[in-house]
Amino acid sequence: IRIDGENSWIGRAQPTEIAAVAVRDFALRLPARNEFGNSYQFSIECGARTTTGSIYSWADWTRYLLSAASYAKSRPPRGTHVMEAYMPVLAWIAAEKIDPQPTRRARIESFFEEELFNCSYTPDGEPLCFPHRIQNHAFVIDLCREMYGLDGDLKWRRRADRLVTYLLGCRGADGGLYAHHGRQHYTSVIYPARSLYEYAESLRADEPKRAAEIIDALRPVFADLLCRRDNIGTEGAPCYEDGAIACTAQQLAFWAWKEKAPEYLPAAEAVMRGHDCVEWRGPDATTHGASVRFWETFWAIGWRNCLNTPHGWSAWTGEAYYFLYLASGKLEYWRKFLMNLTACL
Repeated sequence: IRIDGENSWIGRAQPTEIAAVAVRDFALRLPARNEFGNSYQFSIECGARTTTGSIYSWADWTRYLLSAASYAKSRPPRGTHVMEAYMPVLAWIAAEKIDPQPTRRARIESFFEEELFNCSYTPDGEPLCFPHRIQNHAFVIDLCREMYGLDGDLKWRRRADRLVTYLLGCRGADGGLYAHHGRQHYTSVIYPARSLYEYAESLRADEPKRAAEIIDALRPVFADLLCRRDNIGTEGAPCYEDGAIACTAQQLAFWAWKEKAPEYLPAAEAVMRGHDCVEWRGPDATTHGASVRFWETFWAIGWRNCLNTPHGWSAWTGEAYYFLYLASGKLEYWRKFLMNLTACL
């Protein structure tokens, strides 16, 4: 094996046996060459055949988190109709928990009080615009939950609870969460059912009755996903879409894990077996494990496609495998999660 053009071999087989050695049998140890890790080019030669690819060596995870928070601070989110624009705030909050900074904290407060709960929502959490985008409201619940964990201010719970009530009012007769006045199935546009459950979990110590009410209200929502599997609605084009399929699987696996509901795990596994057809496979660490997608890159930023590179929604694929691992304990899912995470990095 040649790493960056230099001979290198660490493994359980001799170089003469390389043709019979599976990739999982290699144990390459590559030190990070800078603070964010490094990508190494490799080639494996066997007779007249050569395979090339890349390996990524991780650095300390806090470096990625703090770097993401710093980048987000330099390009702060604005009030918008897409919840993805709010996602950098999670990096801010997580970074603030491990490395508090007064200027960052002030910027977090400014975003919430002057933008989010001024332009998009009332100070009490009532949606002011784009009420049909229930994935936005679910993510704001996530943000409020994280902020309560950061400072313990009850205003975050008041705001989140208002949105919880709003989202539970979006359930259809079949139990699914619907947008556009009940016309479009939205349970798997991001992961609103999981967001509601995680909020309920955060209430268990202080408000067990309210937590139980929310979880009971979610039972038909998850049961609807169990019946539908990959026959779900999505936002945008009606297609077999990588993000919504992965979000279906991750929510099924999440419920199987949290509620000890064994019938949900085979359904989640079946959905992700189908999802494999939209996952990138190859010897390049920068793409292996990512999912393929066609529309956000074309309409939002002018690229022609993301059929050969990770994109934002590839992260849902990683989360699906993460919860499948937690629900099943199968290392196959853990490896796929790490491969996806590496591609995203």
